Amino acid sequence: MRFRLAGRQHNIDANLVKERLRGVEPKPADKYIVEIQGRMYPPKQVLAHVLRLPLTSFTTMDANRLLGRLGLVIGEARKESAVAGGSNCSEQLFERYLVEQGLAFAYEAEREETSKRPDYSIVWKGQEILFEVKEFAGTPATLEGAGVLDGYAAIRRKIEEARKKFRDLKLYCCNLVLVQVGTGLVFLDPEFVAGAMFGNVTVTTPFAGSRSPARSRSRTTFGRRGKLSNANTTISSVVVLEKFPVGQRNLQCARPNTEVSLGSGWEARARACVEALRLGRQMRGTECDPSLVVVRAVVYRNPNARLPLPDELFQGAFDEQYSFDAQGKFQRVFAGRRLMLLEGKERLRELRKAGLVNDASREQAWLSRHRDEYAGEWVALDGDRLIAHGPDAKAVHEAARASGVVLPMIVRVLPADALPFAGWV
Repeated sequence: MRFRLAGRQHNIDANLVKERLRGVEPKPADKYIVEIQGRMYPPKQVLAHVLRLPLTSFTTMDANRLLGRLGLVIGEARKESAVAGGSNCSEQLFERYLVEQGLAFAYEAEREETSKRPDYSIVWKGQEILFEVKEFAGTPATLEGAGVLDGYAAIRRKIEEARKKFRDLKLYCCNLVLVQVGTGLVFLDPEFVAGAMFGNVTVTTPFAGSRSPARSRSRTTFGRRGKLSNANTTISSVVVLEKFPVGQRNLQCARPNTEVSLGSGWEARARACVEALRLGRQMRGTECDPSLVVVRAVVYRNPNARLPLPDELFQGAFDEQYSFDAQGKFQRVFAGRRLMLLEGKERLRELRKAGLVNDASREQAWLSRHRDEYAGEWVALDGDRLIAHGPDAKAVHEAARASGVVLPMIVRVLPADALPFAGWV
């Protein structure tokens, strides 16, 4: 992983951190700890020792953020754990997410209203927000004979358990956090989580007669048995916490299209695997490192909640949020900046693979030749041909659409030392 800290460029990975910490005794931890080969170190000690920097040259949050990006588990230092043997895997993962987002938290705080203690609480703009963490652990169940797998049942059981935990805490914003740490038959995809919350997912297709379908599109709706129907207003959201394989997905975008060049058959597939392994080794320590993961949250909001989850929370670089829009359609309402960039790269790769877009070499060459001439303006390009330009991005966009070009490149021309924003529309 490459980054700049304390005025210098650095390139480290998790293996290098473990190697340099071998034989180093941990110092007493004040607030946060990071686990390195079974030993608990203060994050600043780890980063200072690995980078050979003075402790005063960076902050604790810098250390937490950078070590978290390497996939190392960061938690809150506690003299006495409320869970025998320490927090379980799901709680450690949630703590790591909160630390990376810079959110201070309390663990199983006592409350006058009830003897039950939700796992975590944070204070956001004067409002106390509660979280109950539930995990799915274990191995896949053995399926014998014929049967039907209910993809909603396990999630609904967790929602019901959280509802009982929050029963006496209706004056708080209460949220359920789900984490899958095993390999059981539990699906935490949007259709299953939303179906468990609002009712079994159904797809309806209107017909304009007995044979010809109407032109109106199919519509996804929610049926019965939802655990967060109009009657349940206590749980504000269900948050799915997961390790997002950002390195693998970046690597997939960076891979050349070898399927055609290597031929077909099992020999070609073997050569493609060897090529992928070689590329993975070359990418170690970069954003395309296959071992690079980030902890992210996918939030499913309850529109009937008495106290909604604040909009500003769970808006990390790779986070997502789902809710109902003004027309009652359930859809994604937020995606983190880096997630959107990654999805854009993935869509672009698919378009290139389908032959619908080139490698942008002609566009880049045109920009290099005409940068000074059009500096500060938006330009629309089709290869090395200028379609439209001007200071108004919307006007350039509309002119490019009107030109009939299928996939123009629209970019704001900046000086050579700036980072431009570009995209295909």
